[in-house]
Amino acid sequence: SLNVIQYLSISHKYISGDFENAINGVWGPLISWLLIPFLSMHIPDLFSFKILQILIGLILLIGIIDFYLKLFNSDKNIGNEIFVLFLGFVFILSYYIFFTGTPDLLLLTCMFFYLYSIISDKYIINKKGGVISGFLGALAYYTKAYALPFFIIHFILINLYFLVKYPEKKEILKFNLISGLFVSILICSVWVILLSNKYGYFTYSTAGSYNFSIVGPEYKGIHTFRFEKLYPPVNNTAT
Repeated sequence: SLNVIQYLSISHKYISGDFENAINGVWGPLISWLLIPFLSMHIPDLFSFKILQILIGLILLIGIIDFYLKLFNSDKNIGNEIFVLFLGFVFILSYYIFFTGTPDLLLLTCMFFYLYSIISDKYIINKKGGVISGFLGALAYYTKAYALPFFIIHFILINLYFLVKYPEKKEILKFNLISGLFVSILICSVWVILLSNKYGYFTYSTAGSYNFSIVGPEYKGIHTFRFEKLYPPVNNTAT
């Protein structure tokens, strides 16, 4: 698919040192960065992508099972339930691993662990909770840019809810709120600065404007389903 071609192409740009063309505002960089070790070992491109998807899927599956055990008390006999849960998610994950070429599975994994961390009982008693949540929110942004506004809004709202529900934990929650926002903004700002410097204006992503333009009345570009003519590569190392 177009997605796989783009992410693999960007990975090869990083490997070859073509950082100027590798940095772009449409395709999130994280999955391309994660592909680099596999491609550097000369594993075929598509196999590299599938291997990475399998590893991401296994991490997500382990996290889901761990969450289920804690949610429904791991002391009771729930072996059959775990097996059914495992079987169900294997089918879902197999679809994303073998039949899609998007970073959606990676984004889901980042957001799952972010939500897992913030609803954990440890969040309101441990000052590390905000840092962990902020880091995971930043990873989600580096996967797909629209995760950034979602994370910021959700993170602020959930912390305000906790402040109302647990006033006795006010100091810890305030610290987690501030530290989480600081960590996420600090990490995300690196990519925002790189993008803004490349395009000449402040931006954290150009994917939104691109998606709007391809369905607009003045569409004049190239898209997977709307070819008007053949277009030259956008740069010397483009696929």
